[in-house]
Amino acid sequence: MTQQSQVTQIGRADGDTLVPKQTRHFHIYSQGSLETASAHLLASILRAANQIAETPLYDVELHDRFTRPTPDFRKFQTVVFLGGVDSRWRLDANNRETLRKIFIGADRIVLVGSAAYLLREVGMHDRSCLAIHPNFLAPMSEEFPDQQVASAPTSVQGRICSAISGLAAQSLFMDLLRKDQGEHTARAVGVHLGLEEASTKPVNSAAWKYVQRSNGDRIVCNALKAMNSHIEDPLPIDEIARRVGTSVRQVQRRFKAKTDLSPQAVYRDIRLQYAQNLLSRSDMAVLDVAVASGFQNYATFVENFKKAFGISPTRMRKARFFGAETANPRVSAASR
Repeated sequence: MTQQSQVTQIGRADGDTLVPKQTRHFHIYSQGSLETASAHLLASILRAANQIAETPLYDVELHDRFTRPTPDFRKFQTVVFLGGVDSRWRLDANNRETLRKIFIGADRIVLVGSAAYLLREVGMHDRSCLAIHPNFLAPMSEEFPDQQVASAPTSVQGRICSAISGLAAQSLFMDLLRKDQGEHTARAVGVHLGLEEASTKPVNSAAWKYVQRSNGDRIVCNALKAMNSHIEDPLPIDEIARRVGTSVRQVQRRFKAKTDLSPQAVYRDIRLQYAQNLLSRSDMAVLDVAVASGFQNYATFVENFKKAFGISPTRMRKARFFGAETANPRVSAASR
């Protein structure tokens, strides 16, 4: 094939220097146009993770077909082949060697639907147990009787992952997210996208940022849960410590060690991020936003908001109404 593949970049930062070392690169190749919608749904899971963590955890490229791209085996690279459930994925003979190099070099391979055939197409078989759609079970067993078949809709065998369909791949992507970023971030994404039910008030993105930064530390996470549940009526630090079941000094030490910030600074950042969200996505009056974010003194709210975002709450609200940009508001002061 000589036609160039259509590529969509999602979640890439402006300039390589802004992409942290832990960014994981996903390349999603669709068997045909029918699988394009599923590719965008899978990419939305990774995009939501970027939004929740407020950092580019994932860099995603969507390709409408496999057209012999130049292999670029960067660290943390995952290559996804998103096949349908009706017809076998067959390769152009000229693409087999390139695909074989990708299968050997990529950190992780994800095979969906008819892509289960691709291991055989390139002459590879590493005894991986694959999740295979029922439409392909009989022909696969006839042609490749030694192929092991998973009993579940998804399977993870080392670096080879598989799902029987695009819908099943959503569950697989959540499992990969859980493995990459931890249970806390995966659950936040699941709740954000409606893939999981929220048992408590959802934690905002600022709080999840600190969950991730603390590597899921128990004391920090329990304190963040208490903070998130009391945005409008902030708890004093001693009450947070009581709810966590430890001393004020221990809470302070753990926050400093895990986030490099005091619990008070983290709490303020969470409330300011909550205020920013209300200003951008609701019609609440600015004064009501201040109160809802736990600032009884309006002047204090404005001062802290401007320090965090480089713009006043009123200007941010006006920018929303007029469809203007918010003058590139800065990342919150507490998170720098």
